[in-house]
Amino acid sequence: GTLAVAAAGTRCGLALLWTPPRARPALLRRGSPAAAMGSTDAKTHQDDEGESHALQTWDPGVLAKRASHKVEADIAAGARLFVVPTPLGDPTDVTLRAVATLARADVIACEDKRVTGSLLKMLGVSRRGVLWRHDAHTAGPGSAALVREMADAGRVVAVVSDAGTPGVSDPGAFLVRRAAEAGVPVVALPGACAATTALSASGFDTTAGFVFVGFPPTTKAALENHLRGVLDDGRVAILYESPRRVDATVRAFARLEPRRGVLIARELTKTYEELWRGTLGEAVSWLDAGGGSGLLVDDQAGATPVGPRGEFTLVVDRLAKKRSAEDDVVLSEELVRRRVADLRAAQGLSLAAASRDVARELGLRKSQVYDVVVARSSSQEEVAAPTTESR
Repeated sequence: GTLAVAAAGTRCGLALLWTPPRARPALLRRGSPAAAMGSTDAKTHQDDEGESHALQTWDPGVLAKRASHKVEADIAAGARLFVVPTPLGDPTDVTLRAVATLARADVIACEDKRVTGSLLKMLGVSRRGVLWRHDAHTAGPGSAALVREMADAGRVVAVVSDAGTPGVSDPGAFLVRRAAEAGVPVVALPGACAATTALSASGFDTTAGFVFVGFPPTTKAALENHLRGVLDDGRVAILYESPRRVDATVRAFARLEPRRGVLIARELTKTYEELWRGTLGEAVSWLDAGGGSGLLVDDQAGATPVGPRGEFTLVVDRLAKKRSAEDDVVLSEELVRRRVADLRAAQGLSLAAASRDVARELGLRKSQVYDVVVARSSSQEEVAAPTTESR
């Protein structure tokens, strides 16, 4: 079925009601919360043992009407700016209230008109409002004009991002701030957010809290200082990163604390969604092997290397305990040995060549890297020697 927008008269004037397609009704047990939210028709279901159970079907159209009425009630109460989350990738993740708001808004402030226009078309929303470009380049003058539209002309504005919740590492925050300063009532809708979606998939302990740090700096010195602060904070940290920068960020993290746990989420809710778990040190090897590109490592033999693709969310586990200076030495030496071994295995490099590359990558002298690896090899031989003689 197609999605349609219908008009109905209310005390507040004209209300746009979004009616979802008539899909196959979900079967729900009588008394379930979902059954209570919509109109139901009693049905029976026979289980594997032949016993009959009373079931009910749920009509989502009832909730769509309630969503539209909720939007009209907010507008009647004075709301003029609606912060509307949009799906991260899968359009079915949109909320009914978000769709009702987009259908009702006089203006939809968006980062990219093409992206938002495609989403509205996919949702079947016959919008009444105009699309207004509101991105990092136009947020300043654009916000002032939109505030005037809301405050003086009474226009209803919905602000969206290309994906996720506006205001979270997003220019939507600028418009919300300006509106609040001008006394324009703001209503924020709950919905999709990459940060909390990745966090919920991590399984990390957040009883001590977590911190969202957005996109990290891009220069090397600023990046390392920033990441050191993130690691020393002691709480679970969530970061966003682009495919062009994720490799540098992960390597910088690994140089500082290779044993810290991390979840790397790529293309959340999309067709090629990927969740990778491990340590920051292991993440470097994963990226070197083609991780984050959307291709299986086994499929890349003989193929041109492909770098990371898609949008990344990193969730870094909290600090379990304070490290000593001795711990830092052990961690650093372990990272050096692992990187040299990984490069030799992946690229067939000699010990000298691998030591040179790792030294350049970690900002060390080649002799330092070489000595760490050779010292480990020597100690292993000394331990193994008595065993050989005893035979």
